[in-house]
Amino acid sequence: MAEQRRISLHEAGHALVAEHVRPGSVATVTILSRGDTLGYVRQTVDDEAAYLQTKQQIQEQLWVLLAGAVAEDLTLGSRSTGASGDFQKAIELARRYVLAGMSPLGIVDESVLAKDEFHRAQQALLQEVETAVRSYLTEHMPILRQVAAKLQQDERIAGSCLRELIATPVSA
Repeated sequence: MAEQRRISLHEAGHALVAEHVRPGSVATVTILSRGDTLGYVRQTVDDEAAYLQTKQQIQEQLWVLLAGAVAEDLTLGSRSTGASGDFQKAIELARRYVLAGMSPLGIVDESVLAKDEFHRAQQALLQEVETAVRSYLTEHMPILRQVAAKLQQDERIAGSCLRELIATPVSA
């Protein structure tokens, strides 16, 4: 039961943030395992498949990717290994962001950029996004808990149901 609660909070974090950065984008949220995932959020917009991505699109994806772990941390006081796949995707996106000249470093040549400088640029981006996601989820904690409870109860909710939950005022 504790594992199901953690997965529900994790996926609720992803879903809530996905709806924040891209309203109407969540098609389904589930805590039913599929392949090597314990749960997932299916979105109607798939920026990962796009060859060209804007700075905003990458930042939005990073928000969604980090939201599950941040939700676990805020509600349960720690993260789990369930976020490792999200982190790997976030690291790759941060890498693309830096290499595309979107970081404060500007246009860079990876072959001459010191590894620690490259790493610091990636970390700065990821920490900035994590701080913003933490602030957003803290502000919307009652909704996060409500979505997680619904997920734990029903195991799967449609995007339309998620949006109804978000629109319904919740007492803290």
